[in-house]
Amino acid sequence: MDKYTLLTISIIFLIILLMTEDLTKDPSENLAEEDEHLGLISNAEKTDKGFLFDLTNIEGETIRCFFNGTVEETDRLQILTGTFSKDHKIFFVNDIHEY
Repeated sequence: MDKYTLLTISIIFLIILLMTEDLTKDPSENLAEEDEHLGLISNAEKTDKGFLFDLTNIEGETIRCFFNGTVEETDRLQILTGTFSKDHKIFFVNDIHEY
């Protein structure tokens, strides 16, 4: 075998190896983990697509949230599940339950 044949076979093998590595990755690895927060809802504003509101958690931190359902401000603790935006500025709520 000459060096060009060996080089071509090596490159083909490398390309196949790199392609199969991408195919074996679990697509769910790219999904953000769902978080859960406990707190009081305030400053609810209706938008065209849902509600923007603040959640003051039990540590006293305020988290800006968005929910595409109805939100009511109450004096009862709420459990919110969802995921943060990439820049961590808005918490996209999937579900709200009373504590």
